[in-house]
Amino acid sequence: MKIDFPAFKEWKMSADQTIDTWMLPESSKVSLEFHDFDFDINCQLKCTDMGYLKPIVYSAKINFGESYLYHDNQFVSVIMHQIVEFGIVIVENSVYFVGDYIFTNMAGPVLTTFLNDYKFPLPSMPSPFHG
Repeated sequence: MKIDFPAFKEWKMSADQTIDTWMLPESSKVSLEFHDFDFDINCQLKCTDMGYLKPIVYSAKINFGESYLYHDNQFVSVIMHQIVEFGIVIVENSVYFVGDYIFTNMAGPVLTTFLNDYKFPLPSMPSPFHG
């Protein structure tokens, strides 16, 4: 099974940041923008002896698309941009190299919880008989 999940087209987070240090006191606006975030996964669903679905993931890929950090202070912007970009590269490469192992072992319980332990709750219906 191949799943191509475009998680979101555009997402923007904004905040007011206050840095209270003796070396660099600063108060400014910060925004982090993600464009075209994408998650791809190739997997197979197997049924265990207990009847639960166990996904076997063969490959996984996360692409943060066009992402950027905006900051009013140029010095802080350069430092934070490098940290955020480095973090994005770490996440993308980690999922590419060990995502199959991580998602194979973690997706089973998540799938079971998402499917309500494979139980379908029937809605309460009024009785046709009075009394």
